[in-house]
Amino acid sequence: MRTHPLVALTAIVWLAIFGSAQAPSSTGRAEDSSRQLVLVEQPKPVPAPWRAGFDSITAADAGIWIRCLSADALEGRETATTGHEAAAEFVAALLASWGVVPAGDPVRVEPAGAFAAGPAAPRPAGPPARSYFQRVPIREIRSATSRITVGRSSGAAEQAHVFQPDIDYQFPRVRRTEVLRAPVVFVGYGIRETAAGWDDYRGVDVKGKVVLILNGAPRPDDPASPFHQPELKDKYTGARPRRTASPKTAAARELGALAVLQVESDAAGRDVAARVLDGRVVDDSKPVIDTGDRELELPEPTAPLPMDALPTLTVSREMAAYIVGLADAELDGLRADIDGKLQPASRELAGVTLELRSEVTSALTSSRNVLGYVEGSDPKLKDEVVVIGAHLDHLGHYGPYIFNGADDNASGAAGLLEIAQAYAMGDAKPKRSVLFAFWTGEEQGLLGSRYYADHPFVPMDRTAACVNLDMLGRSWTKERLERVSRMWGINLPEDVMARIKVEEFMALSLSETEAMDAAIRAANTHVGMALYLRPSRGAAAGGSDHAPFAQRNIPWTFFFSAMTEDYHTPGDSVDKVELARVERLARLAFLTSVELAEGSHR
Repeated sequence: MRTHPLVALTAIVWLAIFGSAQAPSSTGRAEDSSRQLVLVEQPKPVPAPWRAGFDSITAADAGIWIRCLSADALEGRETATTGHEAAAEFVAALLASWGVVPAGDPVRVEPAGAFAAGPAAPRPAGPPARSYFQRVPIREIRSATSRITVGRSSGAAEQAHVFQPDIDYQFPRVRRTEVLRAPVVFVGYGIRETAAGWDDYRGVDVKGKVVLILNGAPRPDDPASPFHQPELKDKYTGARPRRTASPKTAAARELGALAVLQVESDAAGRDVAARVLDGRVVDDSKPVIDTGDRELELPEPTAPLPMDALPTLTVSREMAAYIVGLADAELDGLRADIDGKLQPASRELAGVTLELRSEVTSALTSSRNVLGYVEGSDPKLKDEVVVIGAHLDHLGHYGPYIFNGADDNASGAAGLLEIAQAYAMGDAKPKRSVLFAFWTGEEQGLLGSRYYADHPFVPMDRTAACVNLDMLGRSWTKERLERVSRMWGINLPEDVMARIKVEEFMALSLSETEAMDAAIRAANTHVGMALYLRPSRGAAAGGSDHAPFAQRNIPWTFFFSAMTEDYHTPGDSVDKVELARVERLARLAFLTSVELAEGSHR
């Protein structure tokens, strides 16, 4: 039977989330890894002002919320469905019962009708009343097609060839009806590393053009190559996080290219046909689940995800060979020239143009973020906010199969509910305000958090930090921990590794800021998790709802417990969630947010 497409991608997503591209550059030396490992021999008592809130976060309560949110009745909480709307109403009702202040859209005050008795009531003074809901407009793509024509004009003569999707090229994110027509430039491996003395763009103008790029890097396994250095080898040949642009795409965008065509550098790589057929693998151990092709996006201009900022297509070697052949060049010869001399050999493809035609039909719908907050206690700092978020949506249902999403992300939403209750019902209030955000549309491209970043409750320049909770409910196995340790280059003494209990371990990604690092370390002195801190430089923050904040240089941290074989399958059920782990991670996130909300600097 055909494997569920999302199941087939699990291994790829595993590498994408935990791949070396998201890790900081590291030599893998023991002293480097030791600085990133946070172990606590004996947790300290929680400070008195926050003890009641800390103790109120319990596995029992979290279990109730997870069971409710992952119930079959909610049909998998797919964005812009009745199931997700019911989940949003449930969360809002809980926030209201705890006295959390609404932070969503202003409540519309309807004018008195023509037949209303008596004079119209005056509008209340001050800011408008708000609801718990922020409506997110969404464009649902009903169909999308594309076609590429490549040709060359030489005097009166003209050559042209039409290429078809999923045979000659893959263009996975067709979003607009448009025609793109531009010259094509071959830019070798598409790498700009001035410190290594390499620039494939030197001597060629790519502004307003399409660039053709070879995958990988020149001779990465050869010590004579600058790309044999571990940092550069990982950067250009390793896995990268979901929803982040590759450094090659980023370089092309920076120089004004309109689109990127990427091709396997040699015949040993997986070509387009292999990639497409891999998604149709027959596996009799899995159920047949037709997930359809529903795609959602934000209809209005917004800061794009890095991977969406520039159209990027994977093309077959045959298509790439045809393109360079129009300019009397040979694909393998170009690559051999670069690899042989270890020098760029980029060139204009004289007269060669590419036309990409795409056509999309769509319809307008909407979904809702759920937003509430507690006001800070400091007269000045209360105007700043720490955002704690968790996505509420999941994948929905297909036929008889419900994707309940107990870990992804009922566990994160339950942890956030516990934190909201701890703040709202505790005696102490932090100096800064704290916003609780239950995002919609994460599975469809961070729709809710991206929309919020453009329409924030508190301006983004007064947003002090973002704490993101996504999948808190499962632990590593010893085998996977050992595997990921090798992937990250963790090289710790054996006696230190022996002290790490897998049920207490979590790799915690964070922005490379002193305040965030200090907040997490201080919070963990009261919780005692075994943490491996993975600071990330720049805005390439990976594929969850902290990314829109990272794009705006707001300090962030990403609580992500572990990847399992149940990721994005109907097997992600409540009976597999480790409630004690949800409790500990929610407590850690709570105290981390307290440190950020109380801190004297950002």
